[in-house]
Amino acid sequence: MATIALSVADTCAAAKRASRVLATLDSGTKNAALEAIAAALVSRTGEILEANARDLEGAEATGLPAHLVDRLPRGPGGGDRGRGAGYRGAGGPRR
Repeated sequence: MATIALSVADTCAAAKRASRVLATLDSGTKNAALEAIAAALVSRTGEILEANARDLEGAEATGLPAHLVDRLPRGPGGGDRGRGAGYRGAGGPRR
């Protein structure tokens, strides 16, 4: 997967544009989108955990204070159960 670095301002502007589109969608479409996002997170858990491990290594290597490094998720069971699984475990969307 290619990674594209966006500025915070670009990300915020894109989110604002997307929110306007999402506001016009019916609940069924929004729920289907949430289900697809949850499935993608669950199916890519390994990749996400590998990226998190690299981030932790980088944080420690650059001298990020220990109290901040300790707050970062460290894999399954470490606050990183998987956001998709958490969404589904909470019963998914309200209907």
